[in-house]
Amino acid sequence: MKKAIAILVLGLLICSNLNAKDIKKKYLDPDYVFKPDKLFPWYEDVGNWGRLIVKAMTHKSSHAIRIDEEIVRDGKYSIRFEMQDRDCGKGDCKRGSFEGAYGRSEIDMYDSIREGYKFDHGEVWYAWSMYIPKTTNHIRPAYTMVDQFKELSKMYKKRWKKYPECGHSDPSGGSDGIRLFFHLEEDGMDVNYEKCIKDKKGNPFSRHMEKIIIPSSELHDLWLDFLLHVNWSYEDDGFMHLWVNDKKVYQQKGTNSDIPVKVEGKLPGAAFRFGIYNGKIDKYEKKFGKKRPTQVVYYDALKRGFTCEETALWHDCNNLPIK
Repeated sequence: MKKAIAILVLGLLICSNLNAKDIKKKYLDPDYVFKPDKLFPWYEDVGNWGRLIVKAMTHKSSHAIRIDEEIVRDGKYSIRFEMQDRDCGKGDCKRGSFEGAYGRSEIDMYDSIREGYKFDHGEVWYAWSMYIPKTTNHIRPAYTMVDQFKELSKMYKKRWKKYPECGHSDPSGGSDGIRLFFHLEEDGMDVNYEKCIKDKKGNPFSRHMEKIIIPSSELHDLWLDFLLHVNWSYEDDGFMHLWVNDKKVYQQKGTNSDIPVKVEGKLPGAAFRFGIYNGKIDKYEKKFGKKRPTQVVYYDALKRGFTCEETALWHDCNNLPIK
């Protein structure tokens, strides 16, 4: 019995030291390259979010992802993303009219929150903080996506085959399984959703929505603290409530998940992906006659949980703005 207790205590001490220890020096080296499709070393508490994985299509450059010690929201470190002209990685380099028309520097949070689903489903809380320097702006008519909650590609592609109305042949643009995503625009940051659902007669159709949630005057050189309460659902009981700093900026009620299709015995859920994702750079160059500017974004204070109290770091759960 005493031996078992000693082993338990030792295990708790090891876990505590792991969470408290500094990140290895090699990861702080500005020349270090975080490899795509590999675990990202992050020792800060992320609640039940689990592992961080460098997106497989992230470009292999030392500036793509860095661990920063200067611009920090919580703890000792933040995660810095950077996209320069022509940056692209596996898969993206083949897209568009030239190499680098599409590219990204991203991290995935893939660990599912419930059994039977690939990624998150049901009621859950999310928190993350973002810092956008004043030198980072929109690049329209190209695009910059900074966050997204998305299904596994196998699932939405299978949906396209079963329901062609959900694919890109549809005039409304179809659905890539992105439940919620955020863009940098001329007027600020917007929130979007795209979904393919069924009408009252059971016919599939696609819908899209976008809304500016942070005006450009309030976007730069400060920490933006996001808190999202969502019930991912294929039915009318779905909802989303989003707060940024001291404001409630978005809410939505009803179905927020595409028509479900099983893949490998699991139903589709939403995984969080964050960083910088650029596309249609050729349109920017054609319009302005110059290369696209460098973009940098910082992230910190990432957490997922089943309640507000165990998730929120910068919001008062008892006094969240209703409107």
